[in-house]
Amino acid sequence: MRRFLLATTTAAALAGGAIFLVPGSAAADPDPTDNILVFALGFTADDPDPTNDLIAFVPGDPEPTDPAEPTDPAPDYECRGAEKGVYRICLYNESGVEISGRTFKDYQNGIFIKNSDNITISGNTFKNMTGPKAWAGVHVKDSTDITVTGNTFTNLTNAGRMHGVYLVRTSDSLVENNKFLDVTGDPVRLRDAAHNNTVERNTFINSGRYALLSEWGMLPPYGMEECSTGNVLKNNKYRFNTPNQVKVLSGGRSGGTVGLEWGTCSPAGVKDGGGNRKI
Repeated sequence: MRRFLLATTTAAALAGGAIFLVPGSAAADPDPTDNILVFALGFTADDPDPTNDLIAFVPGDPEPTDPAEPTDPAPDYECRGAEKGVYRICLYNESGVEISGRTFKDYQNGIFIKNSDNITISGNTFKNMTGPKAWAGVHVKDSTDITVTGNTFTNLTNAGRMHGVYLVRTSDSLVENNKFLDVTGDPVRLRDAAHNNTVERNTFINSGRYALLSEWGMLPPYGMEECSTGNVLKNNKYRFNTPNQVKVLSGGRSGGTVGLEWGTCSPAGVKDGGGNRKI
């Protein structure tokens, strides 16, 4: 039979390792291992409010945890400036960080990364994202060695401007083994001198407006951004979203009265590396 044993003490006494039991509470119990010890902190005159100071500990059971303790082991990284209120978490000037096992939903955007290296985004879910400033589930600027792997991107919408992964001035990065479903913009978009990135072994279903992997920028004469080089799409599975969609597009630019143009970079910054197949 499980019994409640009352121990009264002050917080100071507990901090010093002292425990006071009600006399005779355990000695008369033939099976004290089944007892519950209840520590009533401050049930003395030095505690003006003892109503919230009750802690129960069951011997043999796991120690109690604070119910307010977050279950997600990954810390939140606060967004600031233009990103505040637009992205869920932001990484600035970070190295060696991994964000994994989280669900990002009902925000405009998920993760923003800037001036960082050796970052891994793995095993997360990005879903139901939309809004006037919805750009990407994972939006990266001015960074290197970013790995986006094993994530699911579902129902990301903002006409053709919402992407699953958006790499801007970001190089030597890998987008692999992700699932993209119902992403209205091109699921992976490169911009402004994004070099030597690989997109492989992903699944694209009903995602994209122009291509599975595309490069676009405010290129001359509409801006001063630069063409990208050395990016490859290979060994992916896909189901196109529109009749005119293709696998890769490079050298996209727009401005003035011309509208959207493709193929303005030479050599092309994005290539089909083979092994991509329809499903």
